[in-house]
Amino acid sequence: MVNYHKLSYVNYVTYVTILYMKTDRRVRKTTKAIKQEVIRQMQKKKYDDLTVTDICAALDISRRTFYLHYMGIQDVFNDIFMEVNDPLYRSMVEVKERYGKQTEDMKKDPAMVREIFQMVNETISANVEYLRRLATEPSYRTILSMHEELLKELIRTYMDNTDIESGVRKIYLDYYISGVIELYTQWYRNVINLSLDEIRDFACELLEADIRYLNRRKMISSQNSLRTEAAAPQTVLASAHKE
Repeated sequence: MVNYHKLSYVNYVTYVTILYMKTDRRVRKTTKAIKQEVIRQMQKKKYDDLTVTDICAALDISRRTFYLHYMGIQDVFNDIFMEVNDPLYRSMVEVKERYGKQTEDMKKDPAMVREIFQMVNETISANVEYLRRLATEPSYRTILSMHEELLKELIRTYMDNTDIESGVRKIYLDYYISGVIELYTQWYRNVINLSLDEIRDFACELLEADIRYLNRRKMISSQNSLRTEAAAPQTVLASAHKE
């Protein structure tokens, strides 16, 4: 089984394009109906309560027909993940290519992370009921984690263009993504009175401020190291005089 959310951007688009070209129209019609029915039933059922039998009964198809296209319920969710995030992957390829051709200073432009969050918000708006169910029903935690890992990969794309040390960058990325995911989760649950645009702006401002702090912290650390190195010969010389 293809692990869709671990495919690179370019490989993902290539894979989807080939898959689409090889897929018969009738097959696409059947798989679309199955995905739509899974999304419909998941609004009222927990993950473990979704069954192939119920899906087939609702669509008036045989189990054999279902298994011609999918290995099980999880396989359907993998396909839904691919479909939901396909526009995001394709847009991200364009962003990576565009920023990849720029100078190092331009790559650090915070406009890149703003574009990333805008694309995420567009994906959410187009699939809000499906994603809201993932975020608010604990039994879908494994499915939700696939989307969270994709968001982390997107933010990492921007973070990798900064001067922050790799170790600190990894720790900060986990911390930052946890906060952003919690923001979206609160939005799904209607706990916070913020629009998706306001969440995007807040997340971008927070990231920019944190990167400035981490860069300043790195600069201070470097200055302290230089002072320590400069003081070392004098300490040795002072010790020699005492002897």
